[in-house]
Amino acid sequence: MSVPFPPQTDSGLRDFAANLAAKASLSDGLSPGQQLELSAANSAYAAALATATAPATRTRPTILAKDAARKTLLSVVRKVARIINANPAVTNERRAELGLTVRKTPAPIPPPSAILTVDVVSVSGSTFRVRLHGEPVRTAKPDGVAGAQIFSFTGETAPSDLTLWRQTDPTTRTEAYVTVDDAAPGALVWLVARWFNAKMEFGPLSEPVSARVQWAVGNSSPQALRLAEAA
Repeated sequence: MSVPFPPQTDSGLRDFAANLAAKASLSDGLSPGQQLELSAANSAYAAALATATAPATRTRPTILAKDAARKTLLSVVRKVARIINANPAVTNERRAELGLTVRKTPAPIPPPSAILTVDVVSVSGSTFRVRLHGEPVRTAKPDGVAGAQIFSFTGETAPSDLTLWRQTDPTTRTEAYVTVDDAAPGALVWLVARWFNAKMEFGPLSEPVSARVQWAVGNSSPQALRLAEAA
């Protein structure tokens, strides 16, 4: 198991740097000069630490010398770590061997598998307010879902061919508004939707739902301003 980088204690840094200096190689992306610089900084710090911690030589000047050597070694170690981590050929197993922080590999996010349900909450003219949810009903999107894609179709029968539907702009909210500008009052509008993940991979389509376009505000029709009935 790799230690925290960089180690906080003097002895931890000494052991970490000794391992790194002994194992880091040209194949990790270091030049011979960088290897030599790391080895020299490691040796200087180890010697200064031994002098500063031995009872017979532990003095204010030797402690200051140790602190200066530690600062130099940390600078070199950080530079070497950046070089190694930037090398695409270095694996996480190799990083662990060198004592460097092992990078977490994010788990792939699969396409959504949850089926989306569309509820028509209200209708105002040709604008449909819809709520998108899975099962059981909740306001949050399912895990791994970034948003939803909604489609509309105007006609008495919902087609099975998705290319005949009109696609709306993707939404990241669980409540959305769909406006069908070319639908006449009383026209039947169908809506379907599907979840998508961050890579724009889509889940299965919802079951179609429908509602009728309302008459405009002020129209004498008794159907004005009420929620259109589903077919």
